[in-house]
Amino acid sequence: MTDIEKILKYLEEGSIGKLDMSWSHLKGINLSGAILREVNLTSADLRDADLSNADLSGAIFVRTKLSRANLNGANLSGADLTGADLRYVEFKNTDLSDANLTDADQSSEFMTTTDEKVTRLYKTNLTQAILNEARLLKADLSEALLNKANLNKADLTEAILTQADLRYADLTEAILSKANLLAADLMMCNLTKSKLIYAELSGAQLMHANLKEADLTEAKLKQANLVRANLARALLINADLSNVDLRGADLRGADLRGANLSGANLSDADLSGANLTNADLTDVIQKNNDSPNKGY
Repeated sequence: MTDIEKILKYLEEGSIGKLDMSWSHLKGINLSGAILREVNLTSADLRDADLSNADLSGAIFVRTKLSRANLNGANLSGADLTGADLRYVEFKNTDLSDANLTDADQSSEFMTTTDEKVTRLYKTNLTQAILNEARLLKADLSEALLNKANLNKADLTEAILTQADLRYADLTEAILSKANLLAADLMMCNLTKSKLIYAELSGAQLMHANLKEADLTEAKLKQANLVRANLARALLINADLSNVDLRGADLRGADLRGANLSGANLSDADLSGANLTNADLTDVIQKNNDSPNKGY
């Protein structure tokens, strides 16, 4: 019995019990809408497979080949995708809540010049997903739900995260250079030592976010909300902070050389030891209630 025959027989018999399909060859198979809860697909070949709208909750995809697979609308809640090859996979409206995507490869760095596909996670539910060290280069995560997700050391270079929900997410040491986070919600997000060079964060919500020692060189933060954010020792060289709300923010030791702070609200912000050489402070608002240390 071939691997394809085995899985189809399992479905015909009502998907009873746990199915072990590890190391199976299922390239191009159509499993749209299939019920395959907790199936073991470790190291299986599912390239080009159609898994749209399938119930794969709790499934094991460790080191599984899933490149170019269609997972639109699939239920992958609690699934283990550790080390899976997810290049060019379609994830629109996919439920990846509580999924483990540690070391998953979703980068498009191997694209040819004629292949314009990128990993699409548009509006995908990744609430509390484990994505530490995942490679999500150029991935489309616009409007995705990533609240409380673990993205520690993840590579999100040039990723699209417009209007994404990243509240309480852990992005410690994550790479977000040239990422588009326009109007994203990053409230209480941990971005300690993250790289946000040339990132687009205009209109982003960063209240109480931890950006300690983050690199925001040349980043665009126009009209962002950084109330009580921790930016201690952050690099903000030539960053656009025009009309930003920095009330009560911690900017101690921050490097703001050449930054545009015109119209920014720095009331009660702590700028002790900050470097403001050549910074544009036109129309800055500063109303400090207590200590003189909070001045610049």
